[in-house]
Amino acid sequence: MARWRVTSWIRTTELLANNHCPVCGTPVVVGPTSRLGRALAGPMFAPPPEAEVTGACAIHGRFPWNRATKRLRQQQ
Repeated sequence: MARWRVTSWIRTTELLANNHCPVCGTPVVVGPTSRLGRALAGPMFAPPPEAEVTGACAIHGRFPWNRATKRLRQQQ
């Protein structure tokens, strides 16, 4: 598959809000897990911290962390 077809398919997929901003409560799109680091058994994952969720907010966040949330708001 050509690269341009893959990137255009990724852009057309529907985004879903999976969390809420802790400051204002608006829906945000944020990664489901956050990487903590490496352990003996491999990488460790945890829920995203509050700062990461706030950074994904379309109002309080900053680029590039809130890019997916802004795309979600444009689709609605």
